[in-house]
Amino acid sequence: MYDVSLMGAGVIVALTEGLKRTGYVPKPLVPVISILLGAGIFYFVGTGTTEENVITGIFSALSAMGLYSGSKATVKGVQPADEIDG
Repeated sequence: MYDVSLMGAGVIVALTEGLKRTGYVPKPLVPVISILLGAGIFYFVGTGTTEENVITGIFSALSAMGLYSGSKATVKGVQPADEIDG
């Protein structure tokens, strides 16, 4: 089940980024859509009980959001500490 949730995070990143780039979804709603996609995908694909599948989908969506923001920050670069202080 864990390998499916890791693959699910990648699928959720791809779907939400695609929706965001098409312009159909406003950027503030992307986290909500991501959680709904995760819960919906794992509701049908998961191998556990319904509750386990939905919770796994939510965790996978939260992981996808963290994966996206972390990789975006890494690509953008981190400012040195002396520039942050002023």
